[in-house]
Amino acid sequence: QAMITISFILSFFLHRLVCGQTICPDVLTTTEGITSSLVLSYQIISAASADERDILCIHMASDSDGFLGFAVAPTIDMVGGEAIIGIPDDNSVRKYFLGGKSAGAVEMKPDED
Repeated sequence: QAMITISFILSFFLHRLVCGQTICPDVLTTTEGITSSLVLSYQIISAASADERDILCIHMASDSDGFLGFAVAPTIDMVGGEAIIGIPDDNSVRKYFLGGKSAGAVEMKPDED
């Protein structure tokens, strides 16, 4: 079976931290077995100054052969949120904007540097 792994930094709007020196550690402090085939590790990194935001570092790993995703949104219906989805077929991880409830309203976001 394929192993899917997603690692990312989650700030308020799921944007990569590009200023300051805060980065996620290689080993995260908390690990939870979500299912028998899905493990979620995470750690909150406190902001070093008032000009920065706290960072949530997440690593997800699954031994299933399906996609793996994580999303946050301002509403319970997920509209206006952002998702990070790993696809095992091409070993890719992409970010999406959830513009509505239909598949046509989901837009792939451009890669960030």
